[in-house]
Formats: sequence, C-alpha cells, structure tokens
Amino acid sequence: MNTTTQAQANRRQVVVTQLQDEVNKLAAEWQALSRKSKIEAWLNWLEAAPAMRVFLPYHRVLSVMEGVS
Repeated sequence: MNTTTQAQANRRQVVVTQLQDEVNKLAAEWQALSRKSKIEAWLNWLEAAPAMRVFLPYHRVLSVMEGVS
C-alpha cells in the first residue's frame, strides 16, 4: 500500500472514530434527559423544517430513532 493510500485510510479512520465518539456522547446525553425534556426536544425537531433539523441539538439521535420506527 503506498503512502498516499495509507494516509487517506488513516484520515478516514480518524473521521469515523470522531463521529462515533460524537454520536455516543449525544446518545448518553439523550439518555440522561428527563422524559419531559425528550418529548419537548422531539416535538421541536418534528416541528422544524427538515432542512433546519440539522441545527437542533439531538438531530442525529432523533433521526436515527425515526428511521428505526
């Protein structure tokens, strides 16, 4: 494997690891919320335009939950 390909693979791995860490952190924060806070966050997310949802705090958690249900 040449150095360019190895460098690209290393960079991708770093990005994937960072995304996994961020998602795990958000999931832990979500779990720590009260039921009322979860419902409020979900309603705010549902009421937001799809293009604006990415700016809400729990967008990734809620989009995954919506995809599963």
